Amino acid sequence: MKSKTLYWGFPVCIISSIDENKNTNITPISSIYNVNDIVMIGINTSSNAYKNIKTNKNIIINVITDTM
Repeated sequence: MKSKTLYWGFPVCIISSIDENKNTNITPISSIYNVNDIVMIGINTSSNAYKNIKTNKNIIINVITDTM
């Protein structure tokens, strides 16, 4: 049976976001999982990534394969 839920361990991915000045911010994330087609990430509300997501709403998530 294949589960539609997956939780990756540390380290798992890098989030790229853009700030209000159009500068790129790259943030490593270790708290991420998906349920069906929804991806949940855990980030600190004082981080630049959080501020950029609230401002821009667009991010790129690069997930590292489990073989790495």
